[in-house]
Amino acid sequence: MVWTPTIEDPTKPTYVELADAIATGVRIGQLPPGTRLPTQRALARSLGVTPGTIARGYMEAERRGLIEGRIGSGTFVREHGGAAATPVRVTEGSEVLDLSLNHPPSGPESIVAQALSAGLEELARAPDLSRLLALQPARGSERHRNLAAQWIGRRLPGVTADDVLICSGGQHALSLALAATTGSGDVLLTEGTTYSGLIQLTREQKTEVVGLDQDEYGLLPSALEAACRRHRPRALYCIPTLQNPTTAVMPAARRVQVAQILRQYDVELIED
Repeated sequence: MVWTPTIEDPTKPTYVELADAIATGVRIGQLPPGTRLPTQRALARSLGVTPGTIARGYMEAERRGLIEGRIGSGTFVREHGGAAATPVRVTEGSEVLDLSLNHPPSGPESIVAQALSAGLEELARAPDLSRLLALQPARGSERHRNLAAQWIGRRLPGVTADDVLICSGGQHALSLALAATTGSGDVLLTEGTTYSGLIQLTREQKTEVVGLDQDEYGLLPSALEAACRRHRPRALYCIPTLQNPTTAVMPAARRVQVAQILRQYDVELIED
């Protein structure tokens, strides 16, 4: 029987309600240790929400110690689940700092809220507002691609709008990058601890993931070279600046080492 939670509390974010439902299922024995949870896409279809919402719910449940993801296998209830664990509740005026999610400051007085409000007011006064309802070019508007090319050109001279593809968010861009560099059965190298959203994409594309040893500055060049010799990978997925989730920043000298190794073994780089 496939487990399907009940999501019906309008006062809670859906991802929090999903994590709470998993906690309840673990507590009452509905989700025994070792139970495999539905895939994010399957559960998203069942609940009528986006896969990203399910991913956030699973991440929250994993933060509470309830579940764990296993590369190539799925998401499972932990053998020693954290049924007693409680989520961080952040209320107005709370002194608790919730670091479980990386997002801009919230609240009506935040700089982000003020900027968004001002931007929406300016947009509402635009004389050609209706054009935003039209279908956009698949590669993104020419204006946006030109602006992106100018920005990228500061470091990579010669880039034009034809070299730029505008994506519908980071996960979409990452999905396309993986599809362009790896296929079913190919090996993708990553840091040993990496972005959870990448793991989900590699499962969908049936790409084998090999994690590399890392230290406080990111992945180790020696581990990268050893993996290149042993696994003959197609690509390396790497987050050299503010690595997710460790926040490590790779020094310039090590980045040069990584680039030299990738060139030597003809391995593509996907830098996030």
